[in-house]
Amino acid sequence: MEALKGGEELSAGAWNWGRGGGILNPLMNRVDTFATPVWLEELTDLGPHREAMVAAVRELRRVSEAGLERKSNRNGWRSTSRLLELPEFAPLRERLLPSVRAALEDYGIPHGSMAFTVPAWANVHDRGGFNVVHVHSGCWLSGTVYLSVPPGAGSLFFNDPRPAALMENFPRRTDRPLTPARAREKFVANPRNLLLVMFPSWLPHGVEPCDCEERISVAFNVQPVLMGPE
Repeated sequence: MEALKGGEELSAGAWNWGRGGGILNPLMNRVDTFATPVWLEELTDLGPHREAMVAAVRELRRVSEAGLERKSNRNGWRSTSRLLELPEFAPLRERLLPSVRAALEDYGIPHGSMAFTVPAWANVHDRGGFNVVHVHSGCWLSGTVYLSVPPGAGSLFFNDPRPAALMENFPRRTDRPLTPARAREKFVANPRNLLLVMFPSWLPHGVEPCDCEERISVAFNVQPVLMGPE
């Protein structure tokens, strides 16, 4: 796994420490503070299992109750949160856990210091389907793995978590790339098959309307296990 580097959608530009760095005053230093991490990883090694997982999600939807587990999703279907217990998703579970541990450690939680669980569920968006902006309370990290994202599938977007920043009202330069560090109001991550996107659970996020027949992903939370007294 790697944190944000140069890329197509979520590029870095994370912070600038040193003289100049594009600032007109060469004696001025700039430090971008209070960064919010988003982790990306291509799970291409799961390619041989992707079609089986897609078929399993479709079968789960076929035999389930209509509208089961509707939460932030609209115009689609959401499974229960025990998806990774199914045999078709065992490769995903085994592949996902090391990435979760790496993100937790990068976030500052030492490996082995606390127990956690990873409930996961399937999200299916039909044409016009989307997810309203939401957070995942009581969790450390949240994320999604994309299984089927044809052209027109809705993108994942993040809202600026700093309420005070929304009060800014002045023109901005348009001659430099829009990186996450310079984003305001909303930043978009374009999905593709077997892309993993992981982020702090408190970061407001949603999914744009789907302009294809079907978009399938697996969402998950990294949830601490509260230990009772011995």
